[in-house]
Amino acid sequence: MEKLFFEKDQLLYDVGQRLNYIYFIEEGNAVINFNGKEFPLCASTLGEWALADLESCERVMVEKGTVLLRYALSELSSRDCMSGISFFDMLCSVTQRLNLMNSALCEISDSEQSVKIFKQNNPSYSYYYENKVFSRMLNVKSLYRMMCYEEAYNELLNIQAIDMQDDYSKEIMLWKAIILSHIDYAKASEMIKENIISDARGFGREYLEYRIKKEKSFIMDLYGKNYMHFPGRSIIIAEGEKCDGNCFMLLHGGLKVSRFPGKEASFFSTIDEGEVFGESSLISELPRQAMVYCEYPCDILVLSSSTVRNTIDSSCDFGIRLIKNQLYRIRKNYIINQSRKITSQEERISTLLKLFGEKFVKAGVNKAEFSSISNASLSETEKYMKGSGYFFGEDGILTHESH
Repeated sequence: MEKLFFEKDQLLYDVGQRLNYIYFIEEGNAVINFNGKEFPLCASTLGEWALADLESCERVMVEKGTVLLRYALSELSSRDCMSGISFFDMLCSVTQRLNLMNSALCEISDSEQSVKIFKQNNPSYSYYYENKVFSRMLNVKSLYRMMCYEEAYNELLNIQAIDMQDDYSKEIMLWKAIILSHIDYAKASEMIKENIISDARGFGREYLEYRIKKEKSFIMDLYGKNYMHFPGRSIIIAEGEKCDGNCFMLLHGGLKVSRFPGKEASFFSTIDEGEVFGESSLISELPRQAMVYCEYPCDILVLSSSTVRNTIDSSCDFGIRLIKNQLYRIRKNYIINQSRKITSQEERISTLLKLFGEKFVKAGVNKAEFSSISNASLSETEKYMKGSGYFFGEDGILTHESH
């Protein structure tokens, strides 16, 4: 470790640079620039791009009088990555900068109106949200983790009484069998043979088979006890709602992210498999700052701040994975923003499809959302899309001729 004192304002690193060191602001301040907007930072790590071997997507100026601690990658250790600065601290620093990047991409909305506008424009997305199905299912998982199996099973029966689409009915049946595997193993083993369960797919099915086989796996236990299944056309996070201290990792599927600075949605990114989102809960209790929703069914890992911290403490690889994950998301959003600045509409649409077309397809991006992210009208979008292999289906959702 080397201590650096800055006698004047100085550039630490710029966009496009590859870095060899990670820094910590011991005293003073740095100013980070995303998309022409500046944000002050203190008591934060910097330069984490070196950890992921990625080019920097930010410009960082260090103010006069600031003291930085500089660490080589070889100094990272399993417990404290940099003599007292944990991987969790670094994750929080990177998460803060992801939030700053998103703020630079799309202004924060009037959150009180966001859900109302979203439901008006997308009424079919509201059913499970209005009936609090997912919050009740979270309670089932909480009871399950506390080994209160009878209470969890009874709550499932209450949820089952709500009218729901076939996809989620199968998920409820899967969890009845999973909980029964603790109460009545023989009955659970028989239940798995029923058609509604044998036809089910996704992570719930994998976890049920894991339970029936009585295998032991830290990752399967972590994922199985904390994942949530969402049917298609569901709200995952509602902008403006109270932060519950949870963040999320997408296991299967694709998600869309929007804000509502006006009466229309401003769609600005996707969330892809393996990515963590809702991460602002790790660093603040502010209301949720974006709407996250799915067009197609998905499986999501729900992680409390304490779970994240404890898991990182027991597995530094998990901490490094989450940090890299956030850096990849910053880079993806940076590239999306750079693509949106291309002057030629034809080139702009072509670039977005080339770089992100498959991700947009997997997330079920529709005409209005693609028009929003490409800064083009609906007619221009379809005009310049010709010949790319991409097109909008009869349902208005982006698809590709190879699908």
